[in-house]
Amino acid sequence: MAGGPWHALVEPVALLAASPAEDPRRPLATILRPQDGPVQRLGEGPGGRVVRGRDGTVGWLEGSEGVLGSEVPAPTLAAPRGDDPAALVRAARPWIGAPYRLGGVTAEGIDCSALVQRLVESVLGVLVPRHSSDQLQIAPRAGEGRAAGDLSFVWSDREARCHVGIATGTTVVHASLSRRRVVEDPVEGFLAGARRAMHVPFAELLAFGRRVAGAPSLVAAGFELGRDPDAPVG
Repeated sequence: MAGGPWHALVEPVALLAASPAEDPRRPLATILRPQDGPVQRLGEGPGGRVVRGRDGTVGWLEGSEGVLGSEVPAPTLAAPRGDDPAALVRAARPWIGAPYRLGGVTAEGIDCSALVQRLVESVLGVLVPRHSSDQLQIAPRAGEGRAAGDLSFVWSDREARCHVGIATGTTVVHASLSRRRVVEDPVEGFLAGARRAMHVPFAELLAFGRRVAGAPSLVAAGFELGRDPDAPVG
């Protein structure tokens, strides 16, 4: 989908996964805050506007007036500014106990992939995709990730498909769907009942940040979103 002008956000907005005129359930793709950067206007349709965030997430903004701010220059993705996995672990632990909310991005409610995205950008300066299936595609590796700062993914009946958390070396911090809050589990507990486990090594997060730096968005940097997380690797 071709890009259009970029606009500032004047307040937090719900980005819907489908047109509000066509899906009355109004499924939430994510919540965007002004500090998440501008959005790129892609078009308009019944009930709203289609926009894309810096992380490549495409969705609908309900309504047409007062949702978008003024037109602004295209953003520039930053290069990594940190390289310490221990710092990522330290930043993750204060989130323990925060409520789980699908599509949420704040301490009032957050899901597993938003927790990863928030922490990686705030600590390392690297913007990663919003959704776990896309985060896995940064550098998918078979098996669980145990080293501090690794992104660890599991497929299990307890959690959502391609559930993600941040490994600490002996535990994993993650926003648990089944327990409705952010928790820290021993690696073995995180893996309990898993049909599949994969990971993205910490070093690959930094390499990804260097690859996309300077582009206005992950899509503009050439990163492909929406690949099947269940597809074989390699």
